[in-house]
Amino acid sequence: MSGWLRAELQFASFYSYRMPQLSPQYALASPLPSPASLRLALVDAAIQQTGSVDYGRQVFEWVKTAPLFILPPQQVSVLKFFIRRLKKPKATGASFVQSTGVREYCHLNGPLEAYLKVPQSQEVASAFSWLRRLGTSDSLLSATVRETGEPPLELCWKKLTDQDLPINGVNYERRLVVALTELRPEVDFDDVNPYSEGRQRRPFTQDSYLLPLVLDRRGENWVLYRRKPFELRV
Repeated sequence: MSGWLRAELQFASFYSYRMPQLSPQYALASPLPSPASLRLALVDAAIQQTGSVDYGRQVFEWVKTAPLFILPPQQVSVLKFFIRRLKKPKATGASFVQSTGVREYCHLNGPLEAYLKVPQSQEVASAFSWLRRLGTSDSLLSATVRETGEPPLELCWKKLTDQDLPINGVNYERRLVVALTELRPEVDFDDVNPYSEGRQRRPFTQDSYLLPLVLDRRGENWVLYRRKPFELRV
């Protein structure tokens, strides 16, 4: 029997998830990670913790099509930085390469909340507890997880093509829209495993999502969003 898990993802500092199809030299961030990135982060955490690729394969089957929602905290600030960084060279033994670029980072005033409905809740709860980062390598986090009821749908992201969402000012005015990726239902573990040979299928789809966040204030290089529920059909 499937049950809902609620995980609180608490970041140690700034967090950054680059939206898909954007250049690393101009990396705009989404306040919420994509569904695909969280699913694959759980698989990676399971493999890193247990040392078993086969166990990661099993976790992948549990989570790849499971209902998933990620909720923001009450406020999120997004800051834009011009940074200098060192890129890892492609050639073995070569020196690091200096480069510059623009990167957005998010500062959350509370944890992200992830709701996932899975049949093997105890095993997936363990995978949540093993998570150590999400997004960039410096987006460090800790997670606490427990069984729970259904998520509050008025605070869950909505696909822009969702026909059930009433068209009014509450639901669309000043709302944040981001592009996020999701796993295709037909993919298998070898389609997303970077070490698999002969991968052919494209594992991801991309959709535009309305977030339960509205623009509150903005400055020269920062934007502050606050959480606002959607108005759902009765």
